[in-house]
Amino acid sequence: MCYQESKNRKINFFLALLICIVTTPLIGYFIISSFGLRNPKGCKWCGNTKNEAVFCGICGKNDEGLSREIENKS
Repeated sequence: MCYQESKNRKINFFLALLICIVTTPLIGYFIISSFGLRNPKGCKWCGNTKNEAVFCGICGKNDEGLSREIENKS
């Protein structure tokens, strides 16, 4: 689990392993998953390269170009 999650997150394997050894593996998993992604998908509409969510935090659009407000009204 530490190896698999450390490949996708901004944490190296040895630090992830140390966190899981010091804490229980379940709590360690939540700590490791709180680190940011190594390659976030970004936003193709406004160029926000650090976007990890479904909707962009800057422009509020998703991959299809729908904004959060339109999604909630439907």
